[in-house]
Amino acid sequence: MKLNRILCLAVAIIVSGGFAQAQQCLHDENETVAEKERRALALGAARFINTAQVHHYRLNGKYAAWKDLATSSAVEDVRGWYKPQAIKSMDLSGGTEIVPGFDLRLTTNGEAYSFLLRDNSDHCKFSFYSDQVGVIYYGQPIDFPPSAALFKPE
Repeated sequence: MKLNRILCLAVAIIVSGGFAQAQQCLHDENETVAEKERRALALGAARFINTAQVHHYRLNGKYAAWKDLATSSAVEDVRGWYKPQAIKSMDLSGGTEIVPGFDLRLTTNGEAYSFLLRDNSDHCKFSFYSDQVGVIYYGQPIDFPPSAALFKPE
């Protein structure tokens, strides 16, 4: 009886391990057109945040938390600089989901800022990251295969 329990447990562990490996990253070489578009929207949102932060800094002498930035005149100004289709899918109300499925975490002390825009619908948690330098990075946890193929020049 004890042997049966051990065998059942071993089979359950093997099966669940296989299931975890079977879950695929949304933003890998098999990325669908819809996921590619969502990723492009998130990249646009990252650019928008950087631009809005720089403009806010020029107007106010400090960087702002997202809640404050979203309601500032800087966001309204920057919104006018973008083509309407580039920002139509962005939620600029100050919530944490700025584009569908991507969660925004922005921190600042006024003199510097950094943010992470993470795809919570992706098993691999694909993310964009940036700070006051303005360079946007992409990544995912080290336990998953790299997605570098997504950003190679065509």
